[in-house]
Amino acid sequence: MFGFKKKRIGFDELPADVQEQMSMLEVVMMEGGDALGIVSRIAKKYPGFVEGRLNLATLQLREGSRAYARTTYEKVLDDFPDELGAIAGLATIFAEEQKYDDAEAYARKALDGGYQWSVCYGVIAEAREQAGDPESAAQYYLDGYRLSPHSWNYLEHYCRLKGRAYTPPLEDVEPFITMQQLDELINFIDRTANTPDASGSAPGCDHTLRFAERWAAENDVDVIELYQFVNRHGGFCDCEICFNVSNLLEAADE
Repeated sequence: MFGFKKKRIGFDELPADVQEQMSMLEVVMMEGGDALGIVSRIAKKYPGFVEGRLNLATLQLREGSRAYARTTYEKVLDDFPDELGAIAGLATIFAEEQKYDDAEAYARKALDGGYQWSVCYGVIAEAREQAGDPESAAQYYLDGYRLSPHSWNYLEHYCRLKGRAYTPPLEDVEPFITMQQLDELINFIDRTANTPDASGSAPGCDHTLRFAERWAAENDVDVIELYQFVNRHGGFCDCEICFNVSNLLEAADE
């Protein structure tokens, strides 16, 4: 007997009723057990739908079934050894089990393969900290935050390891840039995000603070302080600075 290699299938290749079920799970508030049952049936019937199997593992973790989630990830890798989502998922499980060497190895493999997930940086940071390498850990925490600024706990860990003061977004933070500087920052982001590049396309917001970081570097502004300031006022990416933090300018005018 020759081994049968499973074929990947995408969401658009699923039957219409299954697509509808999967779509509804994202918009309808549903008890965890109900959602788990639906996704489990779909994953079993359509094993080539890897996204569904990864969603199943996520739900299993959410329900506290780490062992089941681990088995789900491992079975995905049995069928599709190059599936980076499953590799990254196992990295998080190893981290929870405090198997830090395995956790770091899997997280690095996922990142090296191009799977840009902030949690992988967090896993490596935790592993480096446990290994007694705080400098490297701090950098990985910062890299994780920069990739996904909504993960502000990574910024908190960075500040802790670097001995810097940190204020969570839910607490008031002292303004450290003037309203004029804030206006310049917002104009810089708007201009940079909407200026076409060589290909003729405007870069837009990629859900990070990359343009704010450029402005800080060009204007000798402490970027770590800037992160905390804009986070406090709802700025967790460049476009949110323009939409949310800009309210400070309106309030100042009034």
